Amino acid sequence: MHSIEIERMGSGDCMVVCVHGIWSDHLTFRPMLDLFGSDPTLRDWDLAWFDYDFNQQMAESGRRLADEIDRISETCKRIVIIAHSMGGLVARFAILDRPLPRVNRLIMLGTPNCGAIRSAGLSWLAQAVAHVAGNVYGLFTRRTGIRDLTRVTQLFRAYHNKWEHANHVEYITIPGKFYHRDRSILDPPALNRFTTIEVATEFVSAMQPLFRVGLERPHDGIVEESSNRLAPSEEGSRWSEKKAIINFPERRSGQGYAHITSEVCADLTHVELHTAPEIISIVARLIVASDFQQFRQQLRPHELSDVKISPDVDGRW
Repeated sequence: MHSIEIERMGSGDCMVVCVHGIWSDHLTFRPMLDLFGSDPTLRDWDLAWFDYDFNQQMAESGRRLADEIDRISETCKRIVIIAHSMGGLVARFAILDRPLPRVNRLIMLGTPNCGAIRSAGLSWLAQAVAHVAGNVYGLFTRRTGIRDLTRVTQLFRAYHNKWEHANHVEYITIPGKFYHRDRSILDPPALNRFTTIEVATEFVSAMQPLFRVGLERPHDGIVEESSNRLAPSEEGSRWSEKKAIINFPERRSGQGYAHITSEVCADLTHVELHTAPEIISIVARLIVASDFQQFRQQLRPHELSDVKISPDVDGRW
């Protein structure tokens, strides 16, 4: 626990580090690592993973990941982090914790960058319920990391003066889009660990005329696309360390940010993203691509209309 373990040794110059999500460990990346192991383009890459305790504070998990990256950096020239769900938040905390010059790309799969349970549009009563429930749940289970998911933006804002640590790191988000505002929570594969949260918020919403509250259902269990993507970056609930490059692309002074979707994303929840062969194929090409232009050139003819990259060529979202 709390160490980067090598899955397969390549040349030692470049490394992929996989960071798992909540209620998970490195075994969740088995399908991805198996396909990476047979991919000739990744022959020279070391494949590794980082396990952490998702019950502890995410910032602490990030600090320990940064410690481990420091430890291996002397022998590795380039590191790409692939993070699933909560793992993306842990990786962001690691990047903000200190300068990590060897890390040049962070690929986040279904990461709740804008929080798991959002308070947008809630009345004072709903906000109080969410706040009390989150704190009671966190204290009762002693799972501080889980409680952190309800206050993601607040936690990252505390690092606002360290945004330059992420300036050289390219951020990429890829969402699961199965759930959307009109999707029923009873539609398969909705029955997962977070269905209880879904049903509870649906119940409160149904009681809106009585309680005058309006909870937004946390789609995809806890992660919807609007929470995964970092753009637009706003002062309210959508602050991120990539705010400057997102809002002012014409002033580009560092590595940027892109949101990538594929047709297959529409049929995947965030818990399935990292095991889908189509997504793994996209991720493999993102690892080795020098930039987005080269990534586009690697797309197969049938993928050109399926894979979308934001911003577009004119820098518009």
